[in-house]
Amino acid sequence: MFFVVFFVFVFLFFGEVWAEDGGNEKKVDFSGYFQNFFIFKTDSDFDKSPAFYEPWGQTAGVLGTYAEPRISFFIGENKFAIETLWGFNLWSRNFTFARPDAEAGRQLFIFARQIYSDVKIGESRVKVGYQYFADPLEIFLRNWIGGARFESKNFQIFLGQVPEQTYEGIELFSNNFANDTFVLSFAYASGGFAPKDGIPFVGEGFFGGIYNLIDNSVIRKLTFISTLVLGYRYEAEGFSFIGGFAGQAGVFTKSAFDLKNENHLAGALQASIVSKGRTKMAQIL
Repeated sequence: MFFVVFFVFVFLFFGEVWAEDGGNEKKVDFSGYFQNFFIFKTDSDFDKSPAFYEPWGQTAGVLGTYAEPRISFFIGENKFAIETLWGFNLWSRNFTFARPDAEAGRQLFIFARQIYSDVKIGESRVKVGYQYFADPLEIFLRNWIGGARFESKNFQIFLGQVPEQTYEGIELFSNNFANDTFVLSFAYASGGFAPKDGIPFVGEGFFGGIYNLIDNSVIRKLTFISTLVLGYRYEAEGFSFIGGFAGQAGVFTKSAFDLKNENHLAGALQASIVSKGRTKMAQIL
């Protein structure tokens, strides 16, 4: 079905159906990135309690490679994009998402990481599909999820469904919305929101938003968390600064002792500075 949708769009993009498009420019853009990665950790980084197994410490580490090529079709200011993940091969094994004996002959892993349409309607934009989404500080939400994003000048509304594996059927109509996880957010940015898949998502200036998570993946144990994000982004010639505060409150239903509700409160401060400029390997920002 994915390839059917893809080729149908390519046909419409280059076919005569779009011949009378009001003079809108058509173009195709290829982008993406390639990365080798190294991860190393020990159990003593965050947990200081004595271990039951391997009391002198346990380490874990991997080396891997993946690429994320993206192809985008533009018709005027409207966009349709497909971003795929190729590889994610760990060097110690060929296929990391299944048993080595079950997938011994499978060398390449490919799936659509993002597939969405981004359409301009008047002075507003509507972006619908499977997409990367995060709060401006990337401190509460940062994930690839399915959703609809509505933006008008300095305001943004987002409604999305977070993917998870609990109680989800293999067949299409074996699923329902009863045990899913949803996100609903309302945000403001004085510098507007990035029109492309930029990080961060906001322009220079003050920003704020409320990001709500409704998690019903555990039966009869609804979780509701609301996060207030406030911050500022500053752009200089040689660096970029973004900082802010996140305050969080919510309730975990029937999660405390004797199946009582558990209240949740948390907060965090975050600041980061990124240097701009060109290096021999790449351009930063």
